[in-house]
Amino acid sequence: MAKVLYITAHPLTEEQSFSLAAGKAFIDTYKQQNQNDEVIHLDLF
Repeated sequence: MAKVLYITAHPLTEEQSFSLAAGKAFIDTYKQQNQNDEVIHLDLF
């Protein structure tokens, strides 16, 4: 079991920002393929 720290610091939402949408897509796919890993999302904004 691994821990993944996903840090964002952006004022826009995923619908408004390509980089946030890409990051969310990656995290969603990662969670599907690594169900035992823990993903921690830290929003600095």
